[in-house]
Amino acid sequence: MSPDGSSPAPLPEEALYLYCLTPQTPPAIDHGGLQDTGVASLRVGASLYAVVDRVPTEAWAGPAAQDHMASLDWVGPRAVLHEEVIEAVRDAVPVYPAHFGTLYAHPDRLRAAVAAHRDALDRFFARVEGTDEWAVKMLLDRDAAAAHRADASATDASATDASATAASGTEYLQRRKDAQEARASVDAWVQDLADALEADLRARAETVRTQDPQQAVQAPADAPVVRSWAVLATHEAHAALRARVRAANEAHADAGLHVRLTGPWPPYSFRPRIEDDSPAARSV
Repeated sequence: MSPDGSSPAPLPEEALYLYCLTPQTPPAIDHGGLQDTGVASLRVGASLYAVVDRVPTEAWAGPAAQDHMASLDWVGPRAVLHEEVIEAVRDAVPVYPAHFGTLYAHPDRLRAAVAAHRDALDRFFARVEGTDEWAVKMLLDRDAAAAHRADASATDASATDASATAASGTEYLQRRKDAQEARASVDAWVQDLADALEADLRARAETVRTQDPQQAVQAPADAPVVRSWAVLATHEAHAALRARVRAANEAHADAGLHVRLTGPWPPYSFRPRIEDDSPAARSV
């Protein structure tokens, strides 16, 4: 029932599925899309176009949609198709990538959403022109890092002991205590490395956003992600970005810490939100 007690309007048989927006005429895309019938472009504003598809509404917003969205077997291949279309458009023109499953009941609803957020979209396209998004993640094998720092502390302590034979027993015990504390200082060590890496990323990028490492996608065998950044970098900065990550990995290869760089991606992390607050699959 709707809030006023009346029956909700029936869902249309088909919905408009949004892949992306672009401020330039999209190229012809040789891709079947989600329905294997081909994707289309639609003008949705002055010098603004949408790349869209037609999908059966019941699969995305009907009673079966909740089960579909909970099934990796259903979502997985469709998410890949979604990304393939966006990447094909991005190869030719700047894109505003829509989230997977963004639906509109009618082109006019999409045009209204675009019109309501046109200023934000214009700023977005001006900001991302000539750039790509990269993901930078720090992964930590805590046991290996602790062992490495313990070895370093023991080496320092041995050198000090050899050169300070006249030190009192109290001073010696203090040095040993300091070495033990150093072996337990992994978190502070990681924070220092992360601060230095983030500063370098910001020097090389247009924009850097810190992200929740708990949301990072990783294989089960990976070390946990302890820091995560989304980096918006110009094409010219790609080589410097790769070099900085490579240098970090070479410096800490034996210390249980690895920096992973992936991309380039469409600028998902820097896009303004134009969808309704409710899940897209229910807002047709």
